[in-house]
Amino acid sequence: MTPAEFIRMERLKQGLTLQELAQMSGLAKSTLSGVENDKFHKFDTLKRLIEILGYTIDEASEHGVEWFVEKKKPEPTDFEMIVDYITASPENEDRVRKFLAYVDKLKGRS
Repeated sequence: MTPAEFIRMERLKQGLTLQELAQMSGLAKSTLSGVENDKFHKFDTLKRLIEILGYTIDEASEHGVEWFVEKKKPEPTDFEMIVDYITASPENEDRVRKFLAYVDKLKGRS
């Protein structure tokens, strides 16, 4: 499991809210949410949170935390590949912007 999964699991097991753990750690609630959603990977912060939850790095590892899990980048969709191809040329940026605005309009987003 990732450090993020461990932190969330232990926070919930201990009955702590995001706000409570944020206050205990001195982090903003939004930063803690980012940690738990695996979008924040600063080791010192992860270590501090794990220690606040009552564990050492070694103990967290014994509980299955994998510290250096290489994430596989998802394959791009056809749409993303087309947009990447088109936007590779600076002259096409305006065309792409107009096209995406048109697509959003068709979807009822604007």
